[in-house]
Amino acid sequence: MALESPLKKEVDKATRDLEALNRKYNIYFQGGEEDPPRQERTQLDNLVTKIKGALATASNSSEKFHANTFISKYQSFCGKWDRTLKGIETGQINRPKKRD
Repeated sequence: MALESPLKKEVDKATRDLEALNRKYNIYFQGGEEDPPRQERTQLDNLVTKIKGALATASNSSEKFHANTFISKYQSFCGKWDRTLKGIETGQINRPKKRD
């Protein structure tokens, strides 16, 4: 069994965290929570910054590809979340009230 590199472990963890964060944002957008998951997003931002730093010194092309793919996916989700949040703030998007 081959050893996993630290970059691969970080990307795998970040991918799981991204999926969980996307679920939390969807719950917020549908009225399940009062506040968006800011703390979780900050933690994921820090992990992405760490991955970008490790990416600069990585030599394995496969790991670089997976890390860059994850970063692109993360940036796409951030854009979607930010657009939706802005739409809610400006009143262009009506968000359901929090359910009891």
